[in-house]
Amino acid sequence: MAMFKKTVLLALAALLFASSAGASSIAVNARDTAALIGADGAEKIAPGSYEFIFALPENSERAELYCAGGYVGDEFLYALLDESGAKLTEQAYEMFTLEGGRVLFMQDGLYGVMSPAGEVLVEPKYTQLVASDGGFLALTTDCYDEEPDGLYEIDASLNVTATGVKTLGALAGFSEGLLPLISAENSLFGYVDASGQWVVRPQFAYAGPFYRGRAVASLSSGFGLIDQTGNWVLTPKYETLGYEGGRIALASPDADTVVAFDPISCRELFRVEGENLYAMAVGDLVQVYGEDSARLYDSTGALIHEGSPLAGYSSGENGQIVLTDGDWGADGSYLLNSDGSAVAGPYKALFPLGTADGRGYYGFIEFAAETAYSDALEQDVYNWDPSTLRYGVIDDSGKEVLPAQYEELYRIGENRLFARLDGVDGVIDLAGEWIYKFSAAPE
Repeated sequence: MAMFKKTVLLALAALLFASSAGASSIAVNARDTAALIGADGAEKIAPGSYEFIFALPENSERAELYCAGGYVGDEFLYALLDESGAKLTEQAYEMFTLEGGRVLFMQDGLYGVMSPAGEVLVEPKYTQLVASDGGFLALTTDCYDEEPDGLYEIDASLNVTATGVKTLGALAGFSEGLLPLISAENSLFGYVDASGQWVVRPQFAYAGPFYRGRAVASLSSGFGLIDQTGNWVLTPKYETLGYEGGRIALASPDADTVVAFDPISCRELFRVEGENLYAMAVGDLVQVYGEDSARLYDSTGALIHEGSPLAGYSSGENGQIVLTDGDWGADGSYLLNSDGSAVAGPYKALFPLGTADGRGYYGFIEFAAETAYSDALEQDVYNWDPSTLRYGVIDDSGKEVLPAQYEELYRIGENRLFARLDGVDGVIDLAGEWIYKFSAAPE
Protein backbone atom coordinates (compact mmCIF):
# COMPACT_ATOMS: atom_id res chain seq x y z
CA MET A 1 0.00 0.00 0.00
CA ALA A 2 2.85 2.38 0.88
CA MET A 3 4.59 1.71 -2.44
CA PHE A 4 1.33 2.28 -4.34
CA LYS A 5 0.81 5.63 -2.62
CA LYS A 6 4.41 6.64 -3.32
CA THR A 7 3.97 5.79 -7.01
CA VAL A 8 0.83 7.95 -7.16
CA LEU A 9 2.62 10.83 -5.47
CA LEU A 10 5.56 10.67 -7.87
CA ALA A 11 3.12 10.75 -10.78
CA LEU A 12 1.54 13.82 -9.20
CA ALA A 13 4.96 15.44 -8.97
CA ALA A 14 5.43 15.00 -12.72
CA LEU A 15 2.04 16.57 -13.38
CA LEU A 16 2.80 19.51 -11.10
CA PHE A 17 6.17 20.30 -12.68
CA ALA A 18 5.01 23.69 -13.98
CA SER A 19 4.36 24.89 -10.45
CA SER A 20 8.10 24.85 -9.75
CA ALA A 21 9.07 26.86 -12.83
CA GLY A 22 10.60 30.15 -11.75
CA ALA A 23 10.46 29.18 -8.08
CA SER A 24 13.38 29.95 -5.79
CA SER A 25 13.08 26.39 -4.45
CA ILE A 26 12.57 23.13 -6.31
CA ALA A 27 10.94 20.03 -4.86
CA VAL A 28 12.76 16.86 -5.89
CA ASN A 29 11.05 13.53 -5.26
CA ALA A 30 12.93 10.25 -5.49
CA ARG A 31 11.53 6.78 -4.97
CA ASP A 32 11.40 6.81 -1.19
CA THR A 33 12.48 10.28 -0.12
CA ALA A 34 12.44 13.93 -1.13
CA ALA A 35 14.56 17.07 -0.98
CA LEU A 36 14.02 20.80 -1.35
CA ILE A 37 16.81 22.57 -3.22
CA GLY A 38 17.63 25.93 -4.73
CA ALA A 39 17.98 26.36 -8.49
CA ASP A 40 21.75 26.01 -7.98
CA GLY A 41 21.33 22.66 -6.23
CA ALA A 42 21.94 23.90 -2.68
CA GLU A 43 19.98 21.78 -0.18
CA LYS A 44 17.28 23.46 1.87
CA ILE A 45 15.78 20.20 3.10
CA ALA A 46 18.02 17.15 2.90
CA PRO A 47 16.67 13.69 1.99
CA GLY A 48 15.32 11.65 4.86
CA SER A 49 12.99 14.17 6.48
CA TYR A 50 10.00 13.67 4.16
CA GLU A 51 8.79 11.20 1.57
CA PHE A 52 7.16 13.73 -0.75
CA ILE A 53 7.38 17.51 -1.29
CA PHE A 54 5.44 19.68 -3.74
CA ALA A 55 4.90 23.39 -4.40
CA LEU A 56 1.67 25.27 -3.75
CA PRO A 57 1.23 27.58 -6.80
CA GLU A 58 -1.37 30.28 -7.27
CA ASN A 59 -1.18 31.63 -10.85
CA SER A 60 2.35 32.77 -10.15
CA GLU A 61 5.74 32.06 -11.63
CA ARG A 62 7.19 31.96 -8.12
CA ALA A 63 6.08 29.44 -5.52
CA GLU A 64 6.47 30.61 -1.93
CA LEU A 65 4.78 27.73 -0.10
CA TYR A 66 5.50 24.01 -0.16
CA CYS A 67 3.94 20.90 1.31
CA ALA A 68 6.08 18.14 2.76
CA GLY A 69 4.59 14.79 3.64
CA GLY A 70 5.28 11.34 4.96
CA TYR A 71 3.79 8.62 7.11
CA VAL A 72 2.96 9.45 10.70
CA GLY A 73 1.90 6.08 12.01
CA ASP A 74 -0.51 4.72 9.41
CA GLU A 75 -1.47 8.14 8.00
CA PHE A 76 0.25 10.10 5.23
CA LEU A 77 0.28 13.65 6.58
CA TYR A 78 1.69 17.00 5.41
CA ALA A 79 3.35 20.05 6.93
CA LEU A 80 3.28 23.52 5.34
CA LEU A 81 6.72 24.99 4.58
CA ASP A 82 8.03 28.31 3.37
CA GLU A 83 10.47 28.53 0.44
CA SER A 84 13.45 28.21 2.76
CA GLY A 85 12.12 24.86 3.99
CA ALA A 86 11.12 26.17 7.43
CA LYS A 87 8.00 24.52 8.89
CA LEU A 88 4.97 26.78 9.20
CA THR A 89 2.78 24.03 10.67
CA GLU A 90 3.16 20.67 12.26
CA GLN A 91 2.99 17.59 10.05
CA ALA A 92 -0.65 16.95 10.88
CA TYR A 93 -2.70 17.69 7.77
CA GLU A 94 -4.16 15.53 5.02
CA MET A 95 -4.18 18.16 2.27
CA PHE A 96 -3.23 21.75 1.42
CA THR A 97 -4.30 23.95 -1.51
CA LEU A 98 -3.78 27.65 -2.08
CA GLU A 99 -6.88 29.64 -3.10
CA GLY A 100 -7.62 33.34 -2.95
CA GLY A 101 -4.40 34.08 -1.08
CA ARG A 102 -5.33 31.71 1.75
CA VAL A 103 -4.52 28.08 2.40
CA LEU A 104 -7.29 25.49 2.46
CA PHE A 105 -6.43 22.43 4.53
CA MET A 106 -8.00 19.11 5.46
CA GLN A 107 -7.74 17.58 8.92
CA ASP A 108 -9.67 14.52 10.08
CA GLY A 109 -11.58 14.60 6.79
CA LEU A 110 -12.86 18.17 7.23
CA TYR A 111 -11.79 21.45 5.63
CA GLY A 112 -10.58 24.65 7.21
CA VAL A 113 -8.63 27.78 6.25
CA MET A 114 -5.28 29.13 7.37
CA SER A 115 -3.12 32.08 6.46
CA PRO A 116 0.02 31.65 4.31
CA ALA A 117 1.94 31.94 7.59
CA GLY A 118 0.20 28.81 8.92
CA GLU A 119 -2.23 30.51 11.31
CA VAL A 120 -5.60 28.74 11.43
CA LEU A 121 -8.33 31.22 10.47
CA VAL A 122 -11.31 28.88 10.04
CA GLU A 123 -11.47 25.70 12.09
CA PRO A 124 -11.82 22.44 10.11
CA LYS A 125 -15.53 21.68 10.34
CA TYR A 126 -16.67 21.83 6.71
CA THR A 127 -17.24 18.96 4.32
CA GLN A 128 -16.53 21.28 1.39
CA LEU A 129 -14.95 24.71 0.93
CA VAL A 130 -14.53 26.70 -2.28
CA ALA A 131 -12.89 30.10 -2.57
CA SER A 132 -15.03 33.00 -3.78
CA ASP A 133 -14.22 36.68 -4.18
CA GLY A 134 -12.40 37.27 -0.90
CA GLY A 135 -14.26 34.58 1.01
CA PHE A 136 -15.61 31.06 0.73
CA LEU A 137 -18.77 29.05 0.26
CA ALA A 138 -19.08 25.93 2.37
CA LEU A 139 -21.12 22.84 3.25
CA THR A 140 -21.25 21.15 6.65
CA THR A 141 -23.03 17.94 5.63
CA ASP A 142 -22.37 15.02 3.29
CA CYS A 143 -22.81 16.32 -0.25
CA TYR A 144 -22.86 12.81 -1.71
CA ASP A 145 -25.96 11.55 0.06
CA GLU A 146 -29.54 12.21 -1.07
CA GLU A 147 -30.34 14.77 1.61
CA PRO A 148 -30.37 18.55 0.94
CA ASP A 149 -27.25 20.40 2.08
CA GLY A 150 -27.35 23.93 3.45
CA LEU A 151 -24.97 26.43 1.82
CA TYR A 152 -22.92 28.76 4.07
CA GLU A 153 -21.06 31.96 3.24
CA ILE A 154 -17.72 32.70 4.91
CA ASP A 155 -17.06 36.33 4.01
CA ALA A 156 -13.74 38.14 3.67
CA SER A 157 -13.81 38.93 7.40
CA LEU A 158 -14.42 35.21 8.08
CA ASN A 159 -17.96 35.74 9.36
CA VAL A 160 -20.14 32.66 8.76
CA THR A 161 -23.74 33.05 7.52
CA ALA A 162 -26.34 30.52 6.40
CA THR A 163 -27.42 31.60 2.91
CA GLY A 164 -30.79 29.84 2.98
CA VAL A 165 -29.89 28.05 -0.26
CA LYS A 166 -29.96 24.26 -0.24
CA THR A 167 -28.22 22.06 -2.76
CA LEU A 168 -28.12 18.37 -3.68
CA GLY A 169 -24.61 18.18 -5.05
CA ALA A 170 -20.95 18.93 -4.51
CA LEU A 171 -19.60 22.46 -4.92
CA ALA A 172 -17.72 23.16 -8.11
CA GLY A 173 -15.28 26.05 -8.35
CA PHE A 174 -16.13 29.66 -9.11
CA SER A 175 -15.55 30.91 -12.64
CA GLU A 176 -15.87 34.58 -13.55
CA GLY A 177 -17.59 35.23 -10.21
CA LEU A 178 -20.30 32.55 -10.54
CA LEU A 179 -20.63 29.03 -9.19
CA PRO A 180 -22.93 26.43 -10.84
CA LEU A 181 -25.14 24.76 -8.25
CA ILE A 182 -27.93 22.21 -8.30
CA SER A 183 -30.95 23.34 -6.29
CA ALA A 184 -32.61 21.06 -3.74
CA GLU A 185 -35.91 22.74 -4.63
CA ASN A 186 -36.23 21.48 -8.21
CA SER A 187 -33.03 19.45 -8.90
CA LEU A 188 -32.00 21.92 -11.62
CA PHE A 189 -28.81 23.94 -12.03
CA GLY A 190 -28.42 27.67 -11.66
CA TYR A 191 -25.62 29.98 -10.54
CA VAL A 192 -24.89 31.64 -7.21
CA ASP A 193 -22.57 34.58 -6.51
CA ALA A 194 -19.93 34.97 -3.80
CA SER A 195 -22.64 35.58 -1.18
CA GLY A 196 -24.26 32.25 -2.02
CA GLN A 197 -27.43 33.80 -3.48
CA TRP A 198 -29.02 32.83 -6.78
CA VAL A 199 -28.18 35.26 -9.57
CA VAL A 200 -29.23 32.88 -12.35
CA ARG A 201 -32.26 30.91 -11.19
CA PRO A 202 -32.14 27.09 -11.23
CA GLN A 203 -33.48 26.13 -14.65
CA PHE A 204 -30.91 23.97 -16.42
CA ALA A 205 -30.44 20.20 -16.59
CA TYR A 206 -26.71 20.96 -16.59
CA ALA A 207 -24.65 24.12 -16.19
CA GLY A 208 -20.87 24.39 -16.47
CA PRO A 209 -18.13 26.92 -15.73
CA PHE A 210 -17.88 30.28 -17.49
CA TYR A 211 -15.10 31.16 -19.89
CA ARG A 212 -15.04 34.60 -21.52
CA GLY A 213 -18.66 35.15 -20.54
CA ARG A 214 -19.95 31.87 -21.97
CA ALA A 215 -20.89 28.54 -20.37
CA VAL A 216 -22.19 25.22 -21.63
CA ALA A 217 -25.70 24.45 -20.34
CA SER A 218 -28.51 22.11 -21.29
CA LEU A 219 -32.26 21.56 -21.30
CA SER A 220 -34.15 18.44 -22.29
CA SER A 221 -33.85 19.66 -25.89
CA GLY A 222 -30.04 19.53 -25.84
CA PHE A 223 -26.90 21.55 -25.12
CA GLY A 224 -26.22 25.20 -25.91
CA LEU A 225 -24.27 28.23 -24.67
CA ILE A 226 -25.51 30.83 -22.18
CA ASP A 227 -24.23 34.24 -21.09
CA GLN A 228 -23.79 35.35 -17.47
CA THR A 229 -27.43 36.37 -17.18
CA GLY A 230 -28.54 32.85 -18.08
CA ASN A 231 -29.82 33.84 -21.53
CA TRP A 232 -29.18 31.51 -24.44
CA VAL A 233 -26.67 32.74 -27.01
CA LEU A 234 -26.48 29.37 -28.78
CA THR A 235 -29.76 27.45 -29.02
CA PRO A 236 -29.82 24.31 -26.81
CA LYS A 237 -30.37 21.80 -29.59
CA TYR A 238 -27.10 19.87 -29.76
CA GLU A 239 -26.46 16.29 -28.66
CA THR A 240 -23.00 17.28 -27.41
CA LEU A 241 -21.23 20.60 -26.92
CA GLY A 242 -17.69 21.29 -25.76
CA TYR A 243 -16.15 24.63 -24.79
CA GLU A 244 -13.20 25.15 -22.44
CA GLY A 245 -12.20 28.74 -23.00
CA GLY A 246 -10.46 28.60 -26.37
CA ARG A 247 -11.44 30.26 -29.61
CA ILE A 248 -13.60 27.34 -30.72
CA ALA A 249 -16.72 25.64 -29.35
CA LEU A 250 -17.57 22.24 -30.81
CA ALA A 251 -21.15 21.04 -31.17
CA SER A 252 -22.76 17.93 -32.65
CA PRO A 253 -26.41 18.11 -33.74
CA ASP A 254 -26.20 14.39 -34.49
CA ALA A 255 -23.67 11.56 -34.57
CA ASP A 256 -22.60 12.36 -38.14
CA THR A 257 -21.91 16.11 -37.91
CA VAL A 258 -19.45 18.29 -36.03
CA VAL A 259 -19.94 22.08 -36.07
CA ALA A 260 -17.20 24.50 -34.95
CA PHE A 261 -18.45 27.84 -33.55
CA ASP A 262 -16.93 31.08 -32.40
CA PRO A 263 -18.14 30.92 -28.76
CA ILE A 264 -18.50 34.69 -28.41
CA SER A 265 -20.36 35.59 -31.61
CA CYS A 266 -21.75 32.03 -32.05
CA ARG A 267 -20.90 32.34 -35.74
CA GLU A 268 -20.39 28.97 -37.42
CA LEU A 269 -16.75 28.58 -38.49
CA PHE A 270 -16.98 25.26 -40.31
CA ARG A 271 -18.54 21.83 -40.12
CA VAL A 272 -17.35 18.27 -40.75
CA GLU A 273 -19.66 15.48 -41.84
CA GLY A 274 -19.14 11.73 -41.82
CA GLU A 275 -20.24 8.66 -39.90
CA ASN A 276 -20.10 8.37 -36.09
CA LEU A 277 -17.90 11.41 -35.53
CA TYR A 278 -16.38 12.60 -32.26
CA ALA A 279 -14.47 15.88 -31.90
CA MET A 280 -12.11 17.51 -29.41
CA ALA A 281 -10.32 20.85 -29.34
CA VAL A 282 -6.51 20.92 -29.26
CA GLY A 283 -5.81 24.53 -28.41
CA ASP A 284 -7.23 26.41 -31.39
CA LEU A 285 -7.22 23.28 -33.55
CA VAL A 286 -9.91 20.62 -33.85
CA GLN A 287 -9.38 16.86 -34.01
CA VAL A 288 -12.25 14.82 -35.42
CA TYR A 289 -12.40 11.07 -34.96
CA GLY A 290 -14.27 8.90 -37.43
CA GLU A 291 -14.49 5.20 -38.18
CA ASP A 292 -11.70 5.33 -40.78
CA SER A 293 -9.39 8.12 -39.65
CA ALA A 294 -8.54 10.88 -37.22
CA ARG A 295 -8.24 14.34 -38.79
CA LEU A 296 -6.85 17.63 -37.53
CA TYR A 297 -8.33 20.95 -38.73
CA ASP A 298 -7.27 24.55 -38.16
CA SER A 299 -9.73 27.23 -37.03
CA THR A 300 -10.79 27.93 -40.64
CA GLY A 301 -11.69 24.29 -41.29
CA ALA A 302 -8.59 23.54 -43.38
CA LEU A 303 -7.41 19.93 -42.99
CA ILE A 304 -3.81 20.02 -41.78
CA HIS A 305 -3.22 16.36 -40.90
CA GLU A 306 -4.87 12.96 -41.20
CA GLY A 307 -3.95 9.80 -39.33
CA SER A 308 -5.34 6.37 -38.59
CA PRO A 309 -8.37 5.88 -36.30
CA LEU A 310 -5.86 5.31 -33.48
CA ALA A 311 -4.21 8.72 -33.96
CA GLY A 312 -4.36 11.37 -31.28
CA TYR A 313 -3.14 14.98 -31.28
CA SER A 314 -2.03 17.02 -28.26
CA SER A 315 -0.61 20.48 -27.73
CA GLY A 316 3.14 20.89 -27.83
CA GLU A 317 5.31 23.92 -27.13
CA ASN A 318 4.98 27.24 -28.98
CA GLY A 319 2.04 26.08 -31.09
CA GLN A 320 3.55 22.75 -32.12
CA ILE A 321 1.61 19.47 -32.06
CA VAL A 322 2.44 16.00 -30.75
CA LEU A 323 0.97 13.20 -32.86
CA THR A 324 0.63 9.69 -31.46
CA ASP A 325 -0.55 7.14 -34.01
CA GLY A 326 -0.51 3.45 -33.18
CA ASP A 327 -0.42 1.01 -30.30
CA TRP A 328 1.96 1.35 -27.37
CA GLY A 329 5.21 -0.19 -28.51
CA ALA A 330 5.00 1.05 -32.08
CA ASP A 331 7.17 3.86 -33.45
CA GLY A 332 4.18 6.15 -33.71
CA SER A 333 4.93 9.49 -32.04
CA TYR A 334 5.86 12.55 -34.10
CA LEU A 335 6.46 16.24 -33.58
CA LEU A 336 4.51 18.45 -36.01
CA ASN A 337 4.48 22.15 -36.78
CA SER A 338 1.23 24.08 -36.41
CA ASP A 339 0.53 23.58 -40.13
CA GLY A 340 0.79 19.78 -39.77
CA SER A 341 4.23 19.44 -41.36
CA ALA A 342 6.58 16.94 -39.75
CA VAL A 343 9.47 18.11 -37.57
CA ALA A 344 10.78 14.90 -36.00
CA GLY A 345 9.95 11.26 -35.37
CA PRO A 346 8.96 8.58 -35.11
CA TYR A 347 9.53 7.79 -31.44
CA LYS A 348 7.98 5.26 -29.12
CA ALA A 349 6.51 8.20 -27.19
CA LEU A 350 6.93 11.98 -27.11
CA PHE A 351 5.81 14.53 -24.51
CA PRO A 352 6.33 18.28 -23.87
CA LEU A 353 8.93 19.38 -21.33
CA GLY A 354 8.16 23.11 -21.39
CA THR A 355 10.32 25.93 -22.68
CA ALA A 356 13.65 27.47 -21.71
CA ASP A 357 14.81 30.78 -23.19
CA GLY A 358 11.88 30.64 -25.61
CA ARG A 359 12.84 27.28 -27.10
CA GLY A 360 10.55 24.27 -26.71
CA TYR A 361 11.78 20.91 -25.44
CA TYR A 362 10.33 17.40 -25.55
CA GLY A 363 11.06 14.12 -23.86
CA PHE A 364 11.17 11.02 -26.01
CA ILE A 365 11.16 7.35 -25.05
CA GLU A 366 12.89 4.33 -26.53
CA PHE A 367 12.55 0.68 -25.53
CA ALA A 368 12.75 -2.81 -27.00
CA ALA A 369 9.48 -4.11 -28.44
CA GLU A 370 8.42 -6.81 -30.88
CA THR A 371 5.14 -7.96 -32.34
CA ALA A 372 3.48 -11.26 -31.55
CA TYR A 373 0.14 -12.68 -32.61
CA SER A 374 -2.60 -12.70 -29.97
CA ASP A 375 -5.11 -15.52 -30.35
CA ALA A 376 -7.51 -13.73 -27.99
CA LEU A 377 -7.45 -10.48 -30.00
CA GLU A 378 -6.86 -12.20 -33.35
CA GLN A 379 -4.24 -9.65 -34.32
CA ASP A 380 -0.59 -8.73 -33.80
CA VAL A 381 0.21 -6.93 -30.54
CA TYR A 382 3.42 -5.43 -29.17
CA ASN A 383 5.35 -7.10 -26.40
CA TRP A 384 7.84 -4.79 -24.75
CA ASP A 385 10.52 -5.02 -22.09
CA PRO A 386 10.04 -2.32 -19.41
CA SER A 387 13.63 -2.74 -18.25
CA THR A 388 14.86 -1.34 -21.57
CA LEU A 389 12.81 1.89 -21.34
CA ARG A 390 15.00 4.99 -21.58
CA TYR A 391 14.27 8.75 -21.86
CA GLY A 392 15.98 11.43 -23.91
CA VAL A 393 15.33 15.04 -24.96
CA ILE A 394 14.92 16.85 -28.29
CA ASP A 395 14.35 20.54 -28.96
CA ASP A 396 11.57 22.07 -31.06
CA SER A 397 13.66 21.69 -34.24
CA GLY A 398 13.96 17.93 -33.69
CA LYS A 399 17.62 18.13 -32.67
CA GLU A 400 18.62 15.59 -30.02
CA VAL A 401 19.66 17.44 -26.88
CA LEU A 402 20.12 14.48 -24.53
CA PRO A 403 20.43 10.85 -25.64
CA ALA A 404 17.96 8.20 -24.55
CA GLN A 405 19.93 6.94 -21.56
CA TYR A 406 17.84 8.03 -18.55
CA GLU A 407 15.61 5.63 -16.65
CA GLU A 408 13.33 8.52 -15.64
CA LEU A 409 13.08 12.11 -16.85
CA TYR A 410 10.58 14.93 -16.32
CA ARG A 411 10.63 18.70 -15.90
CA ILE A 412 10.64 20.25 -12.42
CA GLY A 413 11.66 23.82 -13.32
CA GLU A 414 12.98 25.95 -16.14
CA ASN A 415 16.11 24.20 -17.47
CA ARG A 416 15.79 21.69 -14.63
CA LEU A 417 14.84 18.03 -15.08
CA PHE A 418 14.41 15.24 -12.59
CA ALA A 419 16.63 12.42 -13.83
CA ARG A 420 17.45 8.82 -12.91
CA LEU A 421 20.65 7.48 -14.47
CA ASP A 422 22.26 4.17 -13.54
CA GLY A 423 20.01 4.00 -10.50
CA VAL A 424 20.97 7.45 -9.18
CA ASP A 425 18.26 10.12 -8.76
CA GLY A 426 18.78 13.85 -8.97
CA VAL A 427 18.41 17.03 -11.04
CA ILE A 428 20.11 17.87 -14.33
CA ASP A 429 19.98 20.81 -16.70
CA LEU A 430 19.25 20.57 -20.42
CA ALA A 431 22.96 20.12 -21.11
CA GLY A 432 22.89 16.94 -19.01
CA GLU A 433 24.98 18.45 -16.20
CA TRP A 434 24.10 17.29 -12.70
CA ILE A 435 22.76 20.11 -10.53
CA TYR A 436 21.95 17.86 -7.60
CA LYS A 437 22.30 14.17 -6.73
CA PHE A 438 20.76 12.26 -3.90
CA SER A 439 23.60 11.22 -1.66
CA ALA A 440 22.72 7.55 -1.97
CA ALA A 441 20.79 5.66 -4.61
CA PRO A 442 17.26 5.07 -3.22
CA GLU A 443 16.41 1.44 -2.62
